[in-house]
Amino acid sequence: MRHTTFRFTLDPTPEQVGQLTRHAGASRFAYNQCLRFVTDALASRKSDPTVTVPWSSFDLINALNTWKRSEAAGRVFVVAQDGIVTERAVGLIWRREVSAQVFEEAAVDLGHALAAYGKASSGTLQEHRSGFPRPKRKGHCRDSFRMRNRISRSGRCHIRIGEGHARTILLPTIGVVRVHDDTRRLRRLLRRVEHRRPLTGSPALAPRARLLFATVARHGNRWMISLNVEAPDFHAERRHHPPSVGCGKDFVGIDRGIAAFAWPPPPMAARLPDSTPLGRSLADSAGYNAVRKPSRAPSAVPAIALKPLADLYGNMRALPTSANISYIGFRASWPRPTAS
Repeated sequence: MRHTTFRFTLDPTPEQVGQLTRHAGASRFAYNQCLRFVTDALASRKSDPTVTVPWSSFDLINALNTWKRSEAAGRVFVVAQDGIVTERAVGLIWRREVSAQVFEEAAVDLGHALAAYGKASSGTLQEHRSGFPRPKRKGHCRDSFRMRNRISRSGRCHIRIGEGHARTILLPTIGVVRVHDDTRRLRRLLRRVEHRRPLTGSPALAPRARLLFATVARHGNRWMISLNVEAPDFHAERRHHPPSVGCGKDFVGIDRGIAAFAWPPPPMAARLPDSTPLGRSLADSAGYNAVRKPSRAPSAVPAIALKPLADLYGNMRALPTSANISYIGFRASWPRPTAS
């Protein structure tokens, strides 16, 4: 099995935009509240060593669930006309307006951040430095939240794709949300197909893939959803061939970029504003400045000389087998203009 992600652009209604914003705010609130539990426990532990600090994700979820139903989260009182005050509700009043999974996943995120900080402090994590988690502030962090695809007792998933309409996603508490993109590839993976059980050999109907998580985030003025799917492996013909013994690294990824295929010719580079760094660099590489020297006629423009791919592949063969290459790029070149 392999893990892959499908990303779609949501098309929510104005009411659903408010619900998405409310869920993102609840996730940020739960993260900061769990972080407050940790900092308060660490401060109390200095005077009382017996105080337990909720450090793992499981402890943070239990502490948050207990706090949500306690008087510390808030109380609602009702005052009658005769002056009698009655306590009406205890706990976080608006917690039922948001899916409970949002609170739990925020606690899980903080648990992962605390675990990374603990490894970095003990010296176990040498590659990356992880500091102590900081509170999330509105406007300074991305509005996002995550939901798990839980399965009910009847066998139905809480997050469903293409129910009623092909381009829809059903989210808990929020409801059916339209998407801009086509969901056919994902729906084919989640479609029930007949297969044989590995132990008994009896036929059964089950989907080929399994939807694990759904992460909703705001990007500018749009809401995006990323679905984490556990899908079957690719066909044998589409897989990479296994590396030979003693070849070092398994694979090397190369991002040649658009510069490998085309580059602005000298007239285009000369027409760019000379006050910008890009305009100055392109004008200097073309051999003249856009302000001091006029551009030549289009007929006199030399052809763009692209670097042959054989040179790139030849240089790759000369690299050591243990080289870790993350990016290789090259640009087109043209001859400098001659004085007329």
